Amino acid sequence: MDDIILESNDQVSFKVCLPIVRKMKALQVLFGDDALTDRQDRSIPLPKVNSECLRMILVWADHHVDDEAHLSASQRQDLLEWESYFFSVSSSQLFELVSAADYLGLVDLVEAGCKVIAKLIRDKSTDQLRFILGIRDPGTR
Repeated sequence: MDDIILESNDQVSFKVCLPIVRKMKALQVLFGDDALTDRQDRSIPLPKVNSECLRMILVWADHHVDDEAHLSASQRQDLLEWESYFFSVSSSQLFELVSAADYLGLVDLVEAGCKVIAKLIRDKSTDQLRFILGIRDPGTR
């Protein structure tokens, strides 16, 4: 099977199989499906994604590569447990991950990450939200 090299903004390269790359809608829009497989240069730079986020994105995509299949109740429960573990990162890592997933067009990962963020900020005071979102003063970002 053909592999593509994805290069993070900190120059770390990841060898990725084509079915996982195809889940990244932004790459399909940029290159088209045929161009992905016919590229002479098998390396694609990702200037807005660092290696830590890219590594997590590839783990997510690998775990969800066959998501089109119908899941049984036990498989769905296993997936929920896995996602709970996957998203147990700091809030800053979570925001970076969602931003990188959005850049790559991984809609399912963006939606799942946003659900986690919504749970994280639910029922928080203004001061708690400022802390979580990294807002120092009321008038700054």
